[in-house]
Amino acid sequence: MVDFSHLHEFKELLDTKPFSHEIHNFCSSTHNLDSFLTSFLRYKNNNVKSSMKMLQNYWHFRSEKIGTTRLSASDIRNPLLSKFISIPDATDVENRQMVIIFFDRILENHLTQPDILKTIWFFLENMMELPIYQEKGICLVSIFENSMSSGNKGLVELIFESIQNKVPVKLGSVFLLNPPPWLRFFWALSSNFMKSKLVKRVTLLSGDYQMQLFDMIGRNNLISELGGDLEFDQDEWLRAFYPDLDFSRPRHGLYSSLSGSMTSFDSQVDIICQ
Repeated sequence: MVDFSHLHEFKELLDTKPFSHEIHNFCSSTHNLDSFLTSFLRYKNNNVKSSMKMLQNYWHFRSEKIGTTRLSASDIRNPLLSKFISIPDATDVENRQMVIIFFDRILENHLTQPDILKTIWFFLENMMELPIYQEKGICLVSIFENSMSSGNKGLVELIFESIQNKVPVKLGSVFLLNPPPWLRFFWALSSNFMKSKLVKRVTLLSGDYQMQLFDMIGRNNLISELGGDLEFDQDEWLRAFYPDLDFSRPRHGLYSSLSGSMTSFDSQVDIICQ
């Protein structure tokens, strides 16, 4: 729980920073600013200096890669319709929200890096408003196919860089399914220089991995496309954002459902500093 004194100290420290006015513009009122800053304090257990360092990382990355204006569903329409990301109404066995990324769909639909980042951050910035995402975090499942060559290494690194220690949403567990050889090699080397608690959160699985996923995530929590028992209609999920969509023709792809407080979002929703 965030103490008011820590929030007051955080706001005073923010006012000494050169990007302070940008944050104030980003959050249109004092109430919205308080809610926004509180997410960082919760993530860093009320450590004001650590919270400020994270906020600086967040804003530097966001302003450079995404922009300084708030995102809406209309900003991510094309990449979201590619169905490269799914957030089903399910958690893993540790009560972490499931987030699923299909890397092959990113390549198939020729999505740009800004579109990918905006889409991922649209959801993360909504999640950060809720305490459970600092306490429990998310379970990220990333699915790779043969199309992921070493030439895509930069894309994979950028996506994970954008999530790790930027947005105050805890990366509780990560599953990399069918990672290509170059990614296995890269992980074997880089994991030697990472904190042990982070390394323990990441699991690489190849081949017949369903039983392992059932044990670690739960069969009832996995979508049918991953061999689980969950059935979600992603077309209906997308209609929550874009009511004008017509899915009368059969479509392939992941079926999922928007969960939690995000079910009421529409194309004009403000996604942060609510």
